Amino acid sequence: MAALGYFFPPGGIWLGKELMVDFPSPAQLLQPAEGRATVTAALEAINRVDTTFRIDEPGEAIDSAARVTPPVEVAAALNLDLQYRSPEVMYKFYAALRSVKDDPTMIRVLHYGDSQIEGDRITDYLRLKLQSQFGGSGPGMVSLLPLTSSPGLLVKNGPGWDRYAIYTSKDKRVPHNRYGVQGAFCRFLPYDQFDTSSAYSSGIEVITNEKADVLDGVSRLKLFYGGARTRTWCEYYDGPALVSADSLAKGGSFNVREYPVMNGSVSRELRFRGFDSPDFYTMSLEGEAGVMVDNI
Repeated sequence: MAALGYFFPPGGIWLGKELMVDFPSPAQLLQPAEGRATVTAALEAINRVDTTFRIDEPGEAIDSAARVTPPVEVAAALNLDLQYRSPEVMYKFYAALRSVKDDPTMIRVLHYGDSQIEGDRITDYLRLKLQSQFGGSGPGMVSLLPLTSSPGLLVKNGPGWDRYAIYTSKDKRVPHNRYGVQGAFCRFLPYDQFDTSSAYSSGIEVITNEKADVLDGVSRLKLFYGGARTRTWCEYYDGPALVSADSLAKGGSFNVREYPVMNGSVSRELRFRGFDSPDFYTMSLEGEAGVMVDNI
């Protein structure tokens, strides 16, 4: 392909009045590095981002005269309970943040968004700040078939996996309305491939970057599933070690199975075998207490 650059005239070749075909010259392809764009300025801007902020804990009461009232056109567009004119809807959350330092409980923050938060963008920053100030560990909920990879965390799928979502319209392949908290679930067998004479095997592997701190403080992997027409055999491996081998429950709209996460390994694997696949809503990598921020 590079040889074509020797024969293309500068300015390209016009095919008719509206179509032009062009190809870069060898000099353009092999220009010195100093002539190319760099990301230095972008990296310097990132380094200037404030990463030291703290969440101010609210007082016992807020002077009603000090509440912010949005412009009329903005107020008219707000139709949720969480509004500028109703800051008290967050009071219980703030109180929970204050108490979690002394009370070993867990708070979950579900961060819903569109493609701007894919790959854990924005969410990872919020998680970092909340967990560093109020405690907590782990990335929280992760799809068994994620749309994109997250920094330091990769999910590898075996054969047969598919995703069923309700974002735009109901998936006609799904015979129910139980899509879970993420608005989507996944399976390793389609609904119409149900044969009790032949079992099917598949699985997932969760791989973490050994240089990242994604699993620092994480003590468990929780699996959320339901709806299988038969029991499903499941083996859980932490690294090369087989930690658990048991059946996932048949039926039920919502079931939870918990597995321990041990230090020293960058790989956790779930191997499934059955005549039918459960609907896997999500899995969660988490600690015992503190703040969890889930990227939805």
